[in-house]
Amino acid sequence: MLDSLNNRVRTINSELDHISTKKSMLFNTNVNAARVDKLYEKVLKWQSMANHVPHVVTRLESLKTVHDDSVYLSETLKNTKQQQVDLQELLNVQETLLKQVEQGYIENMANVESNISTLDQRMNELLEKLKLLKLNK
Repeated sequence: MLDSLNNRVRTINSELDHISTKKSMLFNTNVNAARVDKLYEKVLKWQSMANHVPHVVTRLESLKTVHDDSVYLSETLKNTKQQQVDLQELLNVQETLLKQVEQGYIENMANVESNISTLDQRMNELLEKLKLLKLNK
């Protein structure tokens, strides 16, 4: 691409040189000569800018790479945020389940203690009855 631009600039320069040598023969009036001079000055101005075109193209290509990378980074960040939200929801569910398990454990322990207490009372009552039976015999 740069080579073709450089070739085109060289071609235009040679054509401009040719035009500048022939312009006096082609234009007899001062008005047309002034127009040609004005156009020639503009072309010369843009010719100096043509030297900067390769640098601008290189810079634009590097900026495209940076832009592409930023799009990838943006998508990665968006996905990471979504994963964080999903994990937080999972943690909230797990926390709720853990509280339910803890509550169930507390209730079960209360039932076990109550059952043990009831069993102790029954055992004591049976022991008392056994003692009474032994005494009665």
